[in-house]
Amino acid sequence: MKLSYTKTGFLLTLVLILSIPMDTAWAQTSGGASITGGSAVGPDDGRPWFIVMGDSNAVGYDVTEAQIDTTPYGTLYSYVYTLNDALSYANDPMFPNPAARKSAWPTLAGKWMAERNEEVSFIMSAVGGTCIAHGQVYFESTYGGAHVGPPTDCADMPVWPPDPMIPRLNTVPGNEGQDYCWAKYQYQEALDKHYLRPQQLKAILLMVGANDANDTNCVAHALMETKVEEFAAGVLRDFGKPVIVAPVGDQADWVAVAGRNATCLADVNSAMDDAIATPGNNVFAGPNLDDLDYSVDGVHIQSMSVVGGRWYTILNALFP
Repeated sequence: MKLSYTKTGFLLTLVLILSIPMDTAWAQTSGGASITGGSAVGPDDGRPWFIVMGDSNAVGYDVTEAQIDTTPYGTLYSYVYTLNDALSYANDPMFPNPAARKSAWPTLAGKWMAERNEEVSFIMSAVGGTCIAHGQVYFESTYGGAHVGPPTDCADMPVWPPDPMIPRLNTVPGNEGQDYCWAKYQYQEALDKHYLRPQQLKAILLMVGANDANDTNCVAHALMETKVEEFAAGVLRDFGKPVIVAPVGDQADWVAVAGRNATCLADVNSAMDDAIATPGNNVFAGPNLDDLDYSVDGVHIQSMSVVGGRWYTILNALFP
């Protein structure tokens, strides 16, 4: 029996006689896309990781609650791998932007460590303003990664001016959106740096829709549902993992702000609900956000400690 695998840029062929050492490098191939890496820092069955994607609500701009540090928790540590290629403790802010505030993820990490006695870590690939269905101008970061690559090559950090008709979360091969390519790049880097193995990545956590639902974009129900399902299919192809999505939430104070339309919001929310309800499409239900407060600025969810707690409840049930 022969095993082909990639190590330090050379293709080797081994004859498998008895067993393969746990620190042997490996390759994960899914749907024709290959992601390679090395040994992990943690055991294969522990230290789960999640990729966070979406808009500014995924980033965290809660100004009503204090930023918190939940790591270290005793002898346990949770980490975040950020857009500027930095590994740090999963404490607020988890996005390399001075404007970022409290997010859901340190609360989630704190509850995970406290109740499960297990470390949990994140790859933060969310960017403020991101859409999943509406095309938009690319995000030019002055505090993000310095790597540059063409838009058709997600092996490199894709900082480029792509077609403004492409949503940042577009997963179509050869025409992938900026945020999606970033997530693939970060995951590859985390693998190459031995932060995790593929089996430690559990899911993509998606918080998106607010920008698709504004008056300017006002994405129709059918297009929104299609794009959510296309995104989940792309994730399954490239990562082999589920997408867990939290719809925007049905908030009157969100609609009351200029540029917010109740019909647009209802279409986006119902489209995401329909994608979740359709079996077999790799889309699963995240926390319900209908009752949460947007009133501070009409754009960003407040009470992020509540959001983090709800994410924990969902993930604890999905990954016992």
